[in-house]
Amino acid sequence: VNLTVVHDQNNYCDLQFTNVTNPPCPTVSCGPDNTTLCYDNNENITNVYQSANTFPVAVVFNAGTVEVCCDDFEIRDGLDQFAPILFQGNNGGDMTGVIVVSTNPDNALWFNFTSDFSVSCTSQGTYTPLDWT
Repeated sequence: VNLTVVHDQNNYCDLQFTNVTNPPCPTVSCGPDNTTLCYDNNENITNVYQSANTFPVAVVFNAGTVEVCCDDFEIRDGLDQFAPILFQGNNGGDMTGVIVVSTNPDNALWFNFTSDFSVSCTSQGTYTPLDWT
């Protein structure tokens, strides 16, 4: 969304904002949806997944390896970063088989992935891209 704030007396005081969003807007789906990510250094990715009905939403990692020391997930039981933590870390570097299911009335999961500056899927050919449903 592009937004312009118009000053009523002086057009030099007008403000323009481009690409305004209210992140993260939930991805509402009946699923299953699949995401594949060969992540880069210095990533900070936040998504919110929400069920389109009254059923809980789940994130299932089908595959994916990350740097053990420095690349981490945080998945919370709700719509934002203040919801209770359901999963934190990187499962020893191999996310394959990790399943996280919502238990909140909004049927939502707040999902964040961060990587450090040094090693990533794109910088090392030895990491398996992340794949989650």
